[in-house]
Amino acid sequence: MIIECLEFLGTSTKYIGYNYLVDTTLLYENGIRKNKKVLLGKLLNEISNKYNTKYTSVEKDERVCIDGIFRYGNIDNISVVFNNISGYYDERPSLKLFITTLINYLYKEK
Repeated sequence: MIIECLEFLGTSTKYIGYNYLVDTTLLYENGIRKNKKVLLGKLLNEISNKYNTKYTSVEKDERVCIDGIFRYGNIDNISVVFNNISGYYDERPSLKLFITTLINYLYKEK
């Protein structure tokens, strides 16, 4: 479901951060579903361990992927999902805001 939503937004799978973003969103969603307090930093550490890379690389690559969505993605679909939370897209949402908005949209669509 998350992959389909990212495709709906016009995400390119060629970004290094694409898989990181999918995994982080899945972990975040699982934590919320289990009513656990979810700390994004811990999730990024898990992802960095999984892919044998640095925490900072995961975070940076996810942000690059998000920036790509807002620069080159489907503006109409971005407006549907994000409901103009970041104004006229002058500012991209933070990583946490992006993930929580995506999850909220997915739950709303179920």
